[in-house]
Amino acid sequence: MQIQAFQPAVQALFNEVQDRLDGQIILETEPRQEEWVAFDQSGHRRDVQGNVHIILVHSTQPDFTLAHELHHVLFEITLGPQVQFPVTTARPELDQQIQITAQALVGSVEHGLIMDQQRARQEITPAIEHDFIQGIAHKVPTASNYFPLQVLMLLDALTFSGGQDLADWQTTYAAAFVAAQTLYQQLKKHLRATPTGIHRSIVELWQRYSQLLEQHQYLALPYSDFISLAPVLSPRQLRLTVEQLFFIKHLPFNSLKTHQRAYALVGRQDQQNAGELLSATKVTSVVYQQWYQQPVQEFLQQQQIQYQLRT
Repeated sequence: MQIQAFQPAVQALFNEVQDRLDGQIILETEPRQEEWVAFDQSGHRRDVQGNVHIILVHSTQPDFTLAHELHHVLFEITLGPQVQFPVTTARPELDQQIQITAQALVGSVEHGLIMDQQRARQEITPAIEHDFIQGIAHKVPTASNYFPLQVLMLLDALTFSGGQDLADWQTTYAAAFVAAQTLYQQLKKHLRATPTGIHRSIVELWQRYSQLLEQHQYLALPYSDFISLAPVLSPRQLRLTVEQLFFIKHLPFNSLKTHQRAYALVGRQDQQNAGELLSATKVTSVVYQQWYQQPVQEFLQQQQIQYQLRT
């Protein structure tokens, strides 16, 4: 597939993103065809040469689908948070559930910003809105036992619609729509196109979604301990000592690297795992004190923990 097959505005966005990359954007298609629009009709991956492969499903609105994925690539290279899954619960199905739902919620944070951009660029037409509604009808199951999935998909639907109920979702999905609406309102309250705003919104969505699961008699998911989310720090904070911003926690999960119980650096303010520590041996009180007194930047570099600068 060649970029020349798309509308001039999409070609311009393609060139804008290409100019920010060292590698090339390569367009690929999947064989399946869908007569609706959905966010999962596109995706991208990087190869070892640094090229970005954008994979597209044959949809009714190919220009929207490609533009949407280009916005995701642009987000990733400008504001994208560093999310890692360094530990295991020793239950593969639970690990997978945590990872899939966490990534879906990160995607919703991205959509909260991307859809604002697509609306501002007038990339949303009545035809696209109609086909998106058809996609929700095809993809979101109506049975109440699909509550966790319904909430995630309806949250994305609300990011598309700007919070509007476009197709009587609150009647069709009842409890899940109320939960998704709660998440959406929380997302829009604090979301800003800055590393700090994105970090905060991700942590809040993870925490609130887990609470909603528990309230509806599902297993709460341990996002705070299980996932490492790179901290966002100012130059001043990098000069503070570790104990002023973080504490060190012996996690209830094993490290995928060492197969021993993992240690993590955890933010004091949001209780979120900021990165796994390299140490694989028992940490003594003396070691703890030494760590806590180190400057944050020195400690992060020593432990090979990534961070983002606050802007």
